[in-house]
Amino acid sequence: VNTLFNLCYLIVRWKKAELKHRARLNRDKQE
Repeated sequence: VNTLFNLCYLIVRWKKAELKHRARLNRDKQE
C-alpha cells in the first residue's frame, strides 16, 4: 500500500511539473 501511495504521489508531482513546463513553453511562444 505504501509503495502504491508513493507511486501515485510521484505521478501527481510529474503531471504538475509537466503542466508547468507546458505553460512556460506556451508563454514563450506568445511573446
